[in-house]
Amino acid sequence: MPTLLIYGHYDVQPADPLAEWRTPPFTPIIIGDDLYVRSASDNKGQVMAVMAALVAWLQTSGRLPVNVKLLIEGEEEVSSTALHHFVVAAAGRLHCDAVLFVDSMMLSPQ
Repeated sequence: MPTLLIYGHYDVQPADPLAEWRTPPFTPIIIGDDLYVRSASDNKGQVMAVMAALVAWLQTSGRLPVNVKLLIEGEEEVSSTALHHFVVAAAGRLHCDAVLFVDSMMLSPQ
């Protein structure tokens, strides 16, 4: 059975400088129809969408049509320095037939 490696990240930009925030960075605030909070997006939605899709497939079909490996990391905003070392050290464990890169923009409703 083919193996799919799915890559994404979940980290956030540092909050400094705090004085430049228009709203408190660690407090979610709804203004109109928008949610403002440090780390509300930047790939978390894309990663969670993939996870939800995998769960939904498993719940409806009982098994995935391919083997799946997840590589979800938390250092993308600081150059993923540990990721390089991990990929080299775990190359055999990361072997796959295809890669799904979910580290991209989300579509806007506009």
